[in-house]
Amino acid sequence: VEKPSDFDKRVSYCMLISRKAYEQKPRDMRNIFCVSLIIALLVAFKVLHTLLKQINEKKLLHERLMTQEEVMQSNYLLMAMKGRKDEKCKNVIQMSEGQSFVLVGIMVPMQDKTESEQDEVLLFAVDNIFAELMKGNKYYKIDDGRQLFYLFAVEEERTWREECLKKADYLNQIMKAWWKQGLYIAISRPEKDLARIRVQYSDIVEEFQDRKLLGEGGVTDISKKKRNLSTNQRIVEEIRRLIEERYEDSNLNVSVLAAELGKTPKHISEVFKEETGESILYAINYKRISKAKALMRTGQYKLAEIVEMTGYSNMNTF
Repeated sequence: VEKPSDFDKRVSYCMLISRKAYEQKPRDMRNIFCVSLIIALLVAFKVLHTLLKQINEKKLLHERLMTQEEVMQSNYLLMAMKGRKDEKCKNVIQMSEGQSFVLVGIMVPMQDKTESEQDEVLLFAVDNIFAELMKGNKYYKIDDGRQLFYLFAVEEERTWREECLKKADYLNQIMKAWWKQGLYIAISRPEKDLARIRVQYSDIVEEFQDRKLLGEGGVTDISKKKRNLSTNQRIVEEIRRLIEERYEDSNLNVSVLAAELGKTPKHISEVFKEETGESILYAINYKRISKAKALMRTGQYKLAEIVEMTGYSNMNTF
């Protein structure tokens, strides 16, 4: 190839095209840009639509799982209230050390024995109003036919009770004004052990029966009523009190409890089993394990310390 001469370097070259072709070029570029932009937007829309669909599916799945969990909680608590147990569902109830459990029962007096659509509407209205009034308080709801139960886990029981009584009375006033008839509302005594929900339930049902006989609605604070206990129930109360006070003692057993109560081990074992549906040994171990779990969650103690603090004689037993 020959090297360009000085003359060639001074020459400028150009290409002649028609005006129509010159004007068409920017239009082509603009059309290509617009088409590219539309394709990009369509792709982005498709990706966004897919993401939103996945998010909605996850949300629906979460809601479905939450509903199933609530059903499991309600079923487990209903069985526990009526003296039956399903150990498989026990873990669905979250318990924390130091909390008191209080059961609130609400019954809507019905004129007819058979359930009607109006009954369902009333129960739905009562449930929604009560849920709104108690907003901010964690609770487990239990459906029992025409009766609604709510299990609360509270820290400051007295303060919570005062607030709950006021709101329950307000709910009763609303129903009186709207439905011309009051509700039966009862708030149980506080309990530290969830197994005692059976006693709370019995107290509330008994209160509802008394209210029916009187034929008047109202709010009852059962903690202010004197409990009429049978001989067997008093024995169970004493056993639970002793377990609560002395679970840290590794020597605590049925014989020790029997001696403390002046009864035979066989007698108190039979009474406790009949009244609670569980053995005394189970009640002792349940208390110790619950306390151990609470101490482990704090992360403040070594395992050996927890073993000693919860009444286990050695690490292997624990």
